[in-house]
Amino acid sequence: MFTRNTFFVVIFLINTQALASQPMALGDKRWQIEIANDSPNGWKYSDAYETHATSLRKVGESGWLELSAALVAPKRPKRATDDWTANRAFGELLTSEFGNLYRKTERGAWHIGGALTFIGSFGLDSVQEEVHNLLGFDSMRNDLQNARMNDAVLVSALLDYRRRLDNGWLADGGFELGTRRNAASLTISKTTDCARFAWNYQAKLELVANDEVVSAAPLNADIRHLVPTLGVGMCFTWRGFPIEISEEISLPRIRSDDDIFPMVRLRVGF
Repeated sequence: MFTRNTFFVVIFLINTQALASQPMALGDKRWQIEIANDSPNGWKYSDAYETHATSLRKVGESGWLELSAALVAPKRPKRATDDWTANRAFGELLTSEFGNLYRKTERGAWHIGGALTFIGSFGLDSVQEEVHNLLGFDSMRNDLQNARMNDAVLVSALLDYRRRLDNGWLADGGFELGTRRNAASLTISKTTDCARFAWNYQAKLELVANDEVVSAAPLNADIRHLVPTLGVGMCFTWRGFPIEISEEISLPRIRSDDDIFPMVRLRVGF
């Protein structure tokens, strides 16, 4: 209860008036809802882990604010087997992430911000259990409890540099330093305002020194330090609401798995 109350207090203390443009197709100065889920959809998906996340995001010209709830778990066969063992810890996460414009130049803009993640029990596992029951999968509740992460509060400082390139392309260099993880990334993306149907593209490369969510106890998974990602999406406007559907494929963040890891994302702006 303390963890949940603290999370919502922190949300209200964040200044939401100065919000930054993110490299996303839905554009600036909007609220956005995003639903993300690991996706087999024809690809040979990875057994490294599964991810379910829902986010509420506000973006603008000078800063951003994002609130998200996520569940990460080891990928288990649809039918339980006696020799199955988890390859990563299971966790429920609540995260607030924010940033503000620090310095703007003719070539680009620097943003600084922070991220606050709470790991605990928030009822997200009950939702997953109901969905698995509807799909006819065996119960994972006991297995997940045995692999559950310890309650924790993780904090990171964020530094981001964005530069507009020619023909609508955007280069984004990001840095994270803190107790959640230490990492650097470079993203090249093609975005649109969704006024008409359009495609958007993304290529990303992450260098990860450590990630305390992926490598959390009690499983202490060995992380992958270099993670490439490719993404493609479609964007359009329906009844005044910009909508983006995208698919990203990357290597899993667990070193022991080499299959591709696909994520499907649905974003709606309002």
